[in-house]
Amino acid sequence: MSSFQSLRPSVALGAKFDNKSLWNHVKGVAIADGGGENRTWNCNYYNKKVVGSYTKVKGHLLRLTHHNVEERDVADKEAARMFYASGLPFNFARSPYFRKYSLTLANNRSGWLIIVPPSFDRLHTTLLAQEKEHINRLLQPIKDTWKKKGVSMVSDGWSDRQRRPLINIMAASSRRSMFLKAIDASENIKDVEYVANLFIQVIKDLGEANVVQIVTDNASVN
Repeated sequence: MSSFQSLRPSVALGAKFDNKSLWNHVKGVAIADGGGENRTWNCNYYNKKVVGSYTKVKGHLLRLTHHNVEERDVADKEAARMFYASGLPFNFARSPYFRKYSLTLANNRSGWLIIVPPSFDRLHTTLLAQEKEHINRLLQPIKDTWKKKGVSMVSDGWSDRQRRPLINIMAASSRRSMFLKAIDASENIKDVEYVANLFIQVIKDLGEANVVQIVTDNASVN
């Protein structure tokens, strides 16, 4: 067996490895003596040694049909274990954000960029703050219309599966409706004084001059 360590085959071995572009994405380890198309190589993006021809390199990197079946099976089992061990609802697999993140990982082809899942600390600090800022930027055009055309405060009460009394608060305007918050009233008596104080605080948050009406359900406390 002949050995080499360069990213691309050396000039002496170039004829045996040809000049196909995807060889740039693997590191050759050995070429079988006596001819044949099989080569031993390491993928630059996955720490795995593979024996195969250029067709296998192409299938590995581009994830073509009938290639990398073993890798896909391992990945699927790891994803399933994540769902089971963490108690994630199966519907999470249908989340467009989960699928988009997975595709970002799968389509990463640059040698210098290694994508790993965000840490616990990064999720509940930096990334959370950045996402909150992003959402606020998206909502600001809606809020800007409140001063011009007014906004309606919309509220309704309901109970969740644990029978906790919840109060939803939304803001409806000519632009579109916006969910503001859900209040757990378990520790309070939902009497007239409690509901009135709650509505007054929401009106202040929306801007007293902006609120044109309050829309609620027909519960007697309202």
